[in-house]
This record gives sequence, C-alpha cells and structure tokens, in this order.
Amino acid sequence: MKKPWMASLIVACGLTLASQGSGAAAQKKPAAPVDPMTVTQQLNLKDDQGKNWVLKNAKEYRMKWSYEDPSRYQHFEGFLAPDGKLLFIIAFDYAMGLDLNGKVVWKQPLESGFYQYNFIGADNTAYFLEVEEPRLEVLGDAERLDDSEKRLSGIERVDVRGRYVRMPPVSVYAPQDENGFSMGYPMYAGDAKGNLLLLTTEGLAAYRPDGTVAWKQTGFTYKDRTYDSFALKNLFSDEEGFSYLQFEDDLLKIDSAGVVQWRTAISENADYFVSGRYLIAQTFDMKSLQPAYQVYAASADGKLTLVTDPKAQFQTMNGWSDQAGGVYRLDDRTSTLTDTDSRTGKIKWTHKLTPWEKMLGYSLAQFTMRTDSAGNVYFSANVGTVYSLDRQGKPRFAVTMSNSIIAYSDIIPISDKQVVILNNNHIAFFEKKG
Repeated sequence: MKKPWMASLIVACGLTLASQGSGAAAQKKPAAPVDPMTVTQQLNLKDDQGKNWVLKNAKEYRMKWSYEDPSRYQHFEGFLAPDGKLLFIIAFDYAMGLDLNGKVVWKQPLESGFYQYNFIGADNTAYFLEVEEPRLEVLGDAERLDDSEKRLSGIERVDVRGRYVRMPPVSVYAPQDENGFSMGYPMYAGDAKGNLLLLTTEGLAAYRPDGTVAWKQTGFTYKDRTYDSFALKNLFSDEEGFSYLQFEDDLLKIDSAGVVQWRTAISENADYFVSGRYLIAQTFDMKSLQPAYQVYAASADGKLTLVTDPKAQFQTMNGWSDQAGGVYRLDDRTSTLTDTDSRTGKIKWTHKLTPWEKMLGYSLAQFTMRTDSAGNVYFSANVGTVYSLDRQGKPRFAVTMSNSIIAYSDIIPISDKQVVILNNNHIAFFEKKG
C-alpha cells in the first residue's frame, strides 16, 4: 500500500512532466508558409492537346467566367473599349462585344476570307479588308504574282457599339521597288473621327463611317512643293483626328478633310508613328537586333524637338511602365524580362524562364507584354502560358497551357485585380479574390 505522501509525489511529478511536454509542443517552430504559386486549380478549358489549363495561385485568384467557341480552330483577339466596360472581340468570321460578366452584348457576322488584313483605327473601330488572290503574270518562261495592284473584294467596318457597314470593292495601290515588286501591304489607316484612309489606284481616299467617299487626292501641296500620293512610304493617324503621310524625307500632317497642316523633314531610314502626344521614330539596331526609338514633340507648325527625358521616353513605349520610375523590357532572343530604372539605367530585377521550360522549347515575346495601373506586368509564352509578376518581380499568378502549335495568348488587363486571357477559341476572365 502506497503512502499518502508518495502518491502525492507521483501525481506532482506527473503534472510536472505533462507541463514540460506541453511547453515543448508550444515551442515547436511554426509551419513554413505555403507558397501560393503551388496552390493550383485545373480549369475546364483545354489547349490544342486536350490538356486542361491550370491556374497557379488558386489561393488568391480565380477564374470568374469563360467563353468558348465551338470550333477548336477559332482564334480570338480583342481589346478593352474606351469606356472600360466592354470587351471588343474579333474572331475569324465574326466580331462581338462582351460585358465584363461575359454576356454577349452584340455579335456581328463577317464575310471572312483567306487573304485579309484586319486593323484597329484610332477611334477603336475594327476594319476588315478582304483581298482577292493576286493575278498570275507570265514573264517569258517565268511566272510571278502580279501584286502591284490588289483588289479588295470588300471592306467591312464594325465599331465598338456593333454598328456594321460594308464598303464596295476597290483596287488599292501597293508601293513597288525598282523591279516592280510590291514593297508591302496596301496603305491604310483609321482616324479618330471614324474615317478610313486607303491608298487606292485613284489616289489616297478617305471613307466616311457610312462608307461614302469624303475625298480622294492624287497629290498633296504645301507651300512650294507637291507630294505624289503614290510615293507614300507610311500612313498613320493620331487620337486627335489628324493623320500623317510619310514620304522619302518629309512628313505631312493632314486634318480629316485632307488639308495639310504642316510639313517637316525626317530621316528616310526610320518608320514613324504616334504614341500619345509624341511622334516616334523607329529604326532597327543591327548590333542588338532590336528596334531603337527616338521620341519627338511636335510644335503647332511641325517643328520637331527631341525628347530626352527618360521618363517621358519610356512612357510612350506601349505603356510598359512599372509605375515606380522603371520600365519593363522583354528580350525575345533570351526570353528574359527586366525592370530597369528609367533614370539610372540600373536593372532592378530580372526574370527568366526555368531550365525545364527552356528544355521544353518555351519562348517569350515582347509583343504579348502588357501592364496595368499598379505596375503589374503580364506576358505570354509560345505555348499559351500567361505569367504575371508584380513590380518587385514577385510572381502573382500563372495560367499554364501546353499548346503544340505556336499560340501566344492575347492579354487584356482590366485593372490591377482583373485580367482577360484569350487563346485560340477560349476567352477567360480572372480576378483576385476578396
């Protein structure tokens, strides 16, 4: 029989050991936080190999809705309308407007053709130029395609409200080299007032939104010099209703009535375009095999002033700003994304494909890159996979695919919390939870 004091000692020792055990458990290191990029979700959308898309970081992001065309051969492209409430979607044989809940607001069938040029005007109107096959020309014992004149079997116009106009057939003029071969596509542009500018065999023509001809000119005169419309090298428009005619060594600015506003001398080795309120000269650097840009501000009389402020320069380049004094660059050759300080030129951080992705043949393309108002960056691989990083270079989410045919995704950031991804016959809306 145990003595009372012995029993008390045993109980006390037991309580002490239990207390020590609880303390040891309480002192255990907390579990390491889970990397949200390892939290994945298999989506109901499939790539061209029949494999499901996968969302990485399903902890913080989700797919809100998706839209699918029945044809696996369909290919969607699109952009966000100026009101920020409508997605303008272009497919092979139709255009449509989707609201941000995935509801079809309007849908317009198109008369699709194999030889076709599509482009978006400065007022966000979509134009579809249907080209007939070029004629076969016999030269002695040789044959070639006579593409000095292209016949457009029709021109279709669809604006952001879904209003449709079909314009009549027309023959367009394509600039030629000294051997009589075409040097490029027909010249065309859409201005901010809804007019289509087109270099036809009868001169540069402007078509009103209803499809009627506003004016047609074989030449443009400014002060002491006349310029032949058929000598045009480039044609583009800005967001204020003006258009620009690039000749060998001069650039003309015209209004919507075709009246010349000013003339300025330019480099004959550069291609020009407008970005915001700046005029951009683009050349090709043979050493880096990359395009190089010079930014100009144009005065009311056409005097060009070189813009040297790095911030202003970077802000004109497709909006690839990190919103914190830096600019994103994506090198196609190395599939490397960098964020560079616009003042010092110092690289803040670098992002590359993983060795596994490189082994599988993945590559990135700068034309897929987009940013949002918070400086987050988005870009696509050739298999369709979309990546998003914040401006510190930290991965936010990824949507992985494994298309066997090159299928870069089209990316439309809606805000810093919402983005739309288009790939082949799929459209998907992703958003941050909470």
